[in-house]
Amino acid sequence: MNLPGRIETDRLIIRPFEPKDFKAFIEFMTNEDATRYLTFDTVQKTQEGAGTLFEFILSSYVTDDPVFALAIVDRSTETYLGSVGLSPLQDETGVEVYYSLLPKYWGWGFATEATAAVLYYAFEELELERVVADANEHNPKSFDVARNVGMRDEGSVERADNTLWRRFSMNKSDYFRQVGE
Repeated sequence: MNLPGRIETDRLIIRPFEPKDFKAFIEFMTNEDATRYLTFDTVQKTQEGAGTLFEFILSSYVTDDPVFALAIVDRSTETYLGSVGLSPLQDETGVEVYYSLLPKYWGWGFATEATAAVLYYAFEELELERVVADANEHNPKSFDVARNVGMRDEGSVERADNTLWRRFSMNKSDYFRQVGE
């Protein structure tokens, strides 16, 4: 999938990670509250593991198969808030949108705003047919983000590791009906 150079919303800039994001990325990855419901392994939640992951993401940007991971930054201050991206689904064909913020930025609507912008890119620019958002069953705030961008609740799904997740989805036709072609 082709990465956007930069997506701007009213309050946010969504762009590929840059070396200056390193410290904030490490802060996010080592924050237990921020990563509690995310699928990173234990090593990736350490400073060393997070650093390796960050370097892997940056190096992927110059390949034919970049990791579709983007930084969410405050438009007025350029402060790193979190990340958003698209990832191929492991259990089927399709793409998952994911979103995560540092806890100090929860409750401000930033995840919803960033996710809506990435959905726009997914349907308008990448011409994807369907995007899902899987949220851990114990993370209702993530349900709210998916609902707020107009995704439909498909109910519970069991992942390969036997954990339950709530799946939300949006088809291209639903997206265009929602935003008005």
